[in-house]
Amino acid sequence: MRTVTALAFAACLALWALPTAIQAEATLTITPPAGPYGTAFTHRVTGLPPGIGVTAFVRDPTGAEFDGPGLGVVPPNGEWLVGSYDAWRAERGEPLGESTMIIKTIDGMTTLASATFTVTDPAGQAAVPSVLPRAGETTTYTPLFAILGVVLLGFGSLFVYLSRQFPAR
Repeated sequence: MRTVTALAFAACLALWALPTAIQAEATLTITPPAGPYGTAFTHRVTGLPPGIGVTAFVRDPTGAEFDGPGLGVVPPNGEWLVGSYDAWRAERGEPLGESTMIIKTIDGMTTLASATFTVTDPAGQAAVPSVLPRAGETTTYTPLFAILGVVLLGFGSLFVYLSRQFPAR
């Protein structure tokens, strides 16, 4: 009887450890591996168990964790590619140094993969924006044009008022 119990216990342990062994095969790649503030750190994960939900977390150099994007259901090929739209971007004021991206199951209980990337000192980088402004975003000339528009509108209104008060004869 003890042999049967031991075999049943061993089988349960093997079945319990099997998903962990499968999950340990996931590989996370972060591109680029380093960059200044504003750099889009994209990631690609391969070898994920199909059919589960996953989410990304970023742990900064101080140890603080931040939520990243998630994937509701891993496709059959086990791959998750996050492009520049959902990429992690370090903002000014955040700590410089090595951060860790961690891929976990959607419940946050199991770590599937992790990799590091480095936010570098912007002083050592060329003064070129990593993300170009989009149409409609504020530029340094916007306040100047706004003031000019208000002044012209004021003069136009004054002209109309005066022309009605003192019609030409």
